[in-house]
Amino acid sequence: MTGRIKSGWVWYTKRLGRTILHPQYITNSYQYEAIIEAKRRSRKTMRLVDIGCGRMPYRGEIEPLIAEYIGVDHPDISKLYKSEHPPEVLADAHNLPFKNNSFDITLMLQMIEYLSDPQKAIREAFRVLKKRGTVIATVPFLYAIHDIPYDRGRYTKSMLSDWFTSAGFFRVSLVSQGIFIESWFQMLNVWLFKMIERFVLQSKKDVIIPKLILIFLILITPPIIIVTNSVVFLYRQLVPVQKRTSDYFPLNYLVIAIK
Repeated sequence: MTGRIKSGWVWYTKRLGRTILHPQYITNSYQYEAIIEAKRRSRKTMRLVDIGCGRMPYRGEIEPLIAEYIGVDHPDISKLYKSEHPPEVLADAHNLPFKNNSFDITLMLQMIEYLSDPQKAIREAFRVLKKRGTVIATVPFLYAIHDIPYDRGRYTKSMLSDWFTSAGFFRVSLVSQGIFIESWFQMLNVWLFKMIERFVLQSKKDVIIPKLILIFLILITPPIIIVTNSVVFLYRQLVPVQKRTSDYFPLNYLVIAIK
C-alpha cells in the first residue's frame, strides 16, 4: 500500500473493523474472541506480553485491566504498521529478551504465520510465561497471503496442537473458527479490495481502461461486502455457536494454552 492508502485503511479499520461495513468483518469478529478471552482472564496484578503486536488495536481495552502491557514486534515487520503506540520492545519472537516466568498472559495474535520457526517461538512463549499462565493465540488458515514476503505459512489444527503440547503446555484448547461460506466470503471481500488497490495504482498512468475498471470496482465492492457480511451476521444469529465450526474449511483458529 502507498502511504495515503495505508493511513486511510488504518483509520477505516479502527472505526469500522468489526462492523459489516468492513471487508475483514468476518475474520476480525472471530479474532476479537481472543480479546474477550484475554479480558476475562485479566487481573490488576498481572503482566501481559503481546508478541508480534503490530498496531495493538485492542490495547486500550486490556491495559486498564492489568498491571503492565508490553508490546513486542520484530524490527522489520513493525515498519509495516502505522501505530499510535509503538511497541515497547523490538525483538525476534524466536529469542525474547525476557527472564523466565515473567508474564501471566501472552498474546500471539495473527503472527504465527510470519515465523520461520513457529515451534521455537512457541517454546519461547512458554519460557517467559509464569506457571498457570495463559497463551492466547489466533492463527489464520483459509485467508489471503498478506504482508509479502513475511507471511510464511498456514498450519492445521493438529499441527498447532502438537506444537503447543510439545512446548510443555499441559492444557491446550483449539477452536476452529468459521465454515466454508465464511472463509469464501472473507477471501472474496479481501480480493475485491486488493483489486481496487491494484487499479488505483494503475489508474495513475494515462490509460483509460484501468480507470474504467477502477470505477466499476468502486461501484460494486461496497454492496457486495455489505451483502456477504450481512449473510454471515444473520447466519451467526440463527445457528448455535457449537455448530458454527468446520475442521475442513476453517477461516481461523483460536488457541488457549495453559502452562
